[in-house]
Amino acid sequence: MKKYIFLLLVSVMAVTACKSKKSTSSSASSTSSTTGTASMATAAGTTTGKVSHKYRSAGCSTVIVFMKDGTEVTLIPKDKLASEYDMDGLEITFNYHPLKMPNPAGCTVGMPAEITDLSKK
Repeated sequence: MKKYIFLLLVSVMAVTACKSKKSTSSSASSTSSTTGTASMATAAGTTTGKVSHKYRSAGCSTVIVFMKDGTEVTLIPKDKLASEYDMDGLEITFNYHPLKMPNPAGCTVGMPAEITDLSKK
């Protein structure tokens, strides 16, 4: 009998814990969906950089170069830039998200990144 009461108590505690996690995660997801909508409304890029073709001879296509904390950072766009932005030396503003993936063939410098909110400066 004690065994069954113990199992019942453990089951009730597990259900209660699941309900509290579910309500916490649903409130967090509603917050993130609200934030996501707000960020979609502002499409201006926050990083300024230059489009560069300086690694084309090595087999790496277009890269984006910018300064961060006094260090030159090179981004390798995951997707090809539109032809209106793929001009050597063009100053652009953008947002980026570094990606954990191998560099494309020929790209020994830089890190792959997803480029969003791209615009000419």
